[in-house]
Amino acid sequence: MSSVQLTVGTALPRALLLQDVVALVALALAGTALSVPALRRATPAGTLTARPDIGAGIVLRALLCGVQFGSEAFIPPGLQALRGQSATAAGLSLCAGALTWVLRSFLQARFGTTHADSHGRSVAADAEILLVGAAAIATTVLVDTVPASLAVAGWAVSGWA
Repeated sequence: MSSVQLTVGTALPRALLLQDVVALVALALAGTALSVPALRRATPAGTLTARPDIGAGIVLRALLCGVQFGSEAFIPPGLQALRGQSATAAGLSLCAGALTWVLRSFLQARFGTTHADSHGRSVAADAEILLVGAAAIATTVLVDTVPASLAVAGWAVSGWA
C-alpha cells in the first residue's frame, strides 16, 4: 500500500504544469500529505531527518542522484541548441556516462568494501567527481571555444560518481 500511496503522492506535483494557482497549491499539498507518511514507511528510520549513519547516507545519495539525473536532462538539449550538435553527437556524452557508471558499479560490486568509513568518503568523493563532470559539461555547453567533445569526457567522469 505504501508504494501505491507514494506513487500517487509523487505524481500529484506534476500539477506544477497547471496555470491555476489554487489547484496547483491544493494538489501539491495533497501530494505531500500522501507522500511523506508513505516515504517514512518505505525508508529506514531517520531518512527524512537525515539522521547520521544510514539516514544521512540515503539523503546524500538521493541528492547526488537528483543532480545526476537533472544534469543529464539538459545535456543533449544544451549541446543541440547552444552548440549546434546533432542528436547523435549530443547523446554520446550520455552513452559515455552510462558506460563508466556500469564499469564502476561492476568494480564496486566485485571489489567494494563494506566498512562504514569508506561509505562516507565514497559519498564525498562522488559529489566531487560529479561536480567536476558537471562543470566540464557546463563549460562545453556555454563556451564556444571549448571543443564539444569535452562533453563526452565530462559526462564519462560524472558517470563514475
